[in-house]
Amino acid sequence: MKELLETMGCKVSTYTNSKEACEFFRSNPDKFDVVITDQTMPMMTGLEMANIMASLRPKMPVILCSGYSNGLEVKSGNSENIKRVLMKPIDPDELRKHINDLMLN
Repeated sequence: MKELLETMGCKVSTYTNSKEACEFFRSNPDKFDVVITDQTMPMMTGLEMANIMASLRPKMPVILCSGYSNGLEVKSGNSENIKRVLMKPIDPDELRKHINDLMLN
């Protein structure tokens, strides 16, 4: 995904540790235009991460990815920052479209 985003002209910061990603976001909340996260991660879910980011930057758009359709419930009130939910495997054209849509709004 990193390579795909870079071919789209995006500057990308990647983390395999959700707590480290949150700490980097905490120290640089205005550095990002959009956050793409997985729902299932060690230490916290993508929804939990989106909520932390919303507390730091209320309108930060988040794209939540998941390989599991069962149990993924993103309801109003869970996090207003989750603007898109994409199911894995991620289609590159779909990802590109969603990022472009979020950048225009």
